[in-house]
Amino acid sequence: MSTISSSSANVVTWRSLHPVGKFFIAIFLIALFEGAVRKWIWGSATIPLLGLRDLIVVCAVFWGFRYRYFDARATGESILIFWTLLIFVWLAIQMLSGMQPPIVGAIGFRFWVLYLWFALLCAKALNWQDIEYLFKIFALTLLFMVPLALVQFMSPPLSFINKQAGGDDQLIFIVIKDIVRTSGTFSFTAGYTTYLAFVTPVVLWLMAGGLKDSVKPLLRLLIIGLFFVGVLISGSRGAIITTLFFTGAWFFALLLANKIPKLSPAKMLFGLAGFVVLFFLLFPVMERSYEANTQRFESAAASEDLGGRIIGMYMGSHETWEKFAFFGYGIGAGANASRGFMPETNNGFLLGENEIDRTLNEGGIVGLLLTFFKWLMIIAGLLSAWRIFKINNEFLPLSIWLVIAVQLPTSSVIGQLTIHAFILLLLGLGFGSLACWQAEKKRRQGLTK
Repeated sequence: MSTISSSSANVVTWRSLHPVGKFFIAIFLIALFEGAVRKWIWGSATIPLLGLRDLIVVCAVFWGFRYRYFDARATGESILIFWTLLIFVWLAIQMLSGMQPPIVGAIGFRFWVLYLWFALLCAKALNWQDIEYLFKIFALTLLFMVPLALVQFMSPPLSFINKQAGGDDQLIFIVIKDIVRTSGTFSFTAGYTTYLAFVTPVVLWLMAGGLKDSVKPLLRLLIIGLFFVGVLISGSRGAIITTLFFTGAWFFALLLANKIPKLSPAKMLFGLAGFVVLFFLLFPVMERSYEANTQRFESAAASEDLGGRIIGMYMGSHETWEKFAFFGYGIGAGANASRGFMPETNNGFLLGENEIDRTLNEGGIVGLLLTFFKWLMIIAGLLSAWRIFKINNEFLPLSIWLVIAVQLPTSSVIGQLTIHAFILLLLGLGFGSLACWQAEKKRRQGLTK
């Protein structure tokens, strides 16, 4: 979909990838495989792997300061310095008030502050070719993730492939009888569905014609097809609904900007034939998936108010607003990593099921400020990405910000470790795609002279 294909002379390899890109891949791979290690190799690997991941983030941020990628006078750094100091002060007030022990405060700091610095570093350091390289890696992970999920989907719930971290059979989620909610390499189903959201921008960009020079048509078709299969077998209504939304948004964005790709009859026939072949090869899976998803949607429609749930996800519950406290009830207290450190801990999430409930309950007025900043980032990011797409025919930033706009306010970003990693990494790519666009635009203009 890009106006000009990337020059082969500018193709990034692992050796030429920016060090921040290498930090990024290390964090991504740990988030991708830590669940698999816990399920099938070493059940007590949570703390070592989480410690390693956070250590890489700390080292990356320190590296950014060491080599002067951050400028305290810049807008992004000024806001983040203010935010960091504010959270320090807020945590001190909360801990002095006995709301949470220091270990929970430290957990809260990593959720509320630490990874934001890495996201900003991505904006300061990565160029367009670095992001393209990262996108290619994300796309290739679908080649093993979805086949693994397919095996899980077709296997009995108590089989080894569907083993849960800790070996507790009661933690295996079922869509309907004998059909599991797939978890892929993750320790929990939410990790797999967040992974699908994370790779959605890659798929949307491939559908819009991105990576023309490095992803051949057959591989492009396979990656796109596997992604949609992975969504259908996820057993997640949220994944199915949001994927439909993103696909619809992709189509309407192309339509409104008058950027619908012009495909030759041969390409259209090739694509259609590929999807027909894939459908028939996976027909037993599709039939099983249709049955499971139909029953899942029907049972959910009969037992809950979908409209009320969506409103609660964005606006917060009545209970949250009713017991709203100025200083909150403890930053970090609602994270799953805080289980065992808080006296109120149980097997469910603390301080609310939805992200906005947890944010407001943990931080009080600071949680309200965080929610405001999230929406400010989303609106600014979407407008900037749309402008790039409309004027320059480049869809990559918009593909990222469409997903951020849905996932950042609704996913358990400050509550669940894997979700937090994926969404903050995606935010870093969103910042980076906007920050490096002008340089990429000048580079492309230079290629035409």
